[in-house]
Amino acid sequence: MKTTIQFIYLILKIIIRCAIFIRKIMSINIKIRPEHPGGFIKDWILPDDITITHAAKLLGVSRQSLDALINMRRALSPEMAMKIEAVFGGTASAMLNMQSDYDLYQAKKHQDSIIGSLSPYKTHPSQRAHV
Repeated sequence: MKTTIQFIYLILKIIIRCAIFIRKIMSINIKIRPEHPGGFIKDWILPDDITITHAAKLLGVSRQSLDALINMRRALSPEMAMKIEAVFGGTASAMLNMQSDYDLYQAKKHQDSIIGSLSPYKTHPSQRAHV
């Protein structure tokens, strides 16, 4: 009986320490620069043995369009994401999420010039100025 209680106590102690550790990890705000989906598509989606010209032909797009995407000079469109998913795999939604994260990261670099002079809207009627 005493051994069972000691074992349960030990397990609870481990669970509590794990919970504390997980809480510490979750509170760390790591800023990672999001990757442009073009690099991901080039490195992970397109087969290594395919040329840009051949891949573009399979996708029904121009070589220049695909080249600009995988060399991170053009954003990924929903249409292109769907074509890549259909021909080479991956998921269009995951690739578009990468594009969205990348776009927001790039915009935040210029946050002051984008929203610098704006102020939050006061939602409570008593805080609004009557016009």
